[in-house]
Amino acid sequence: MIDIRKEYKKMKRTFCFEISRVFRCRGFLAALVIGIAIAIGHWVQEVLPLTKSLSKQFYLEYPMLPPPDIWSYWIGGGNTGYSYFLFLILPILSVLPFADSFFTDVKGHFIIEICTRTNRKYYFLSKYLATFLAGGMVSICPFILNLILTATVLPGMKTEAAAYTTLFVPKSSMENLFFEHPLLYTAISLEMIFIFCGCLATIALFVGFYTNYRFLVLVSPFLVVLFFSSLSLLLGKESWQMSNFLHPGYNMPRILPFIVLTLLLFLVSVYEFIIRGRKDDIY
Repeated sequence: MIDIRKEYKKMKRTFCFEISRVFRCRGFLAALVIGIAIAIGHWVQEVLPLTKSLSKQFYLEYPMLPPPDIWSYWIGGGNTGYSYFLFLILPILSVLPFADSFFTDVKGHFIIEICTRTNRKYYFLSKYLATFLAGGMVSICPFILNLILTATVLPGMKTEAAAYTTLFVPKSSMENLFFEHPLLYTAISLEMIFIFCGCLATIALFVGFYTNYRFLVLVSPFLVVLFFSSLSLLLGKESWQMSNFLHPGYNMPRILPFIVLTLLLFLVSVYEFIIRGRKDDIY
């Protein structure tokens, strides 16, 4: 009879070991530094100049203009060069922390040492969860930091629909939620980024089964995003591009593309890595 508590402890120990490896990985630090640099750069060049419009003298000259708010001008609200670049490199940031660890474990024969100390299925499941969490975490850190920095200098008032400071239109996803509860809307959008980028990072895990080159493992999520973006443009479905349906300020329906593509990535990665992959001879 299987001792559930004993098996749980084994799984927990393996998972904690994999998570500890994430924080010791140089790729994790590199992804954080890159994301933080983009977040701060946007705040300095795009947000701080807006504080001039909060002065009394400005409103004496332009009394009809509403003050700039957090939700329209943080990096996830506007459509600036920094915002475009951040969404462009999200597939790369998501894989840097830990997505190539399975590939290096196999090539360095470290997986043999691990699997002799724990159940093989626990290793694969822990590796998957750690990669998912690491990819999602480094992806939302720049957004959270930029949101906090923006909140230190701009008011958190609700966005005025008539002010035209946002691109939202009546057919936008969760449009009413954005204007009535912007903080909740932003939290949901950050969660969408976390989940999708976490699933995107796990794609790199099973790619290691099919290549002997670490570079291909690292760029595989970017190539997947590039493929879907090109396909969506050919079909005239721009809302299915990752940089669009993940963008909190995107003004078209984005819930359906997010759900469909996230489920597709999740199902493919779970089948290829956890279900089929752990049965393969990788030693």
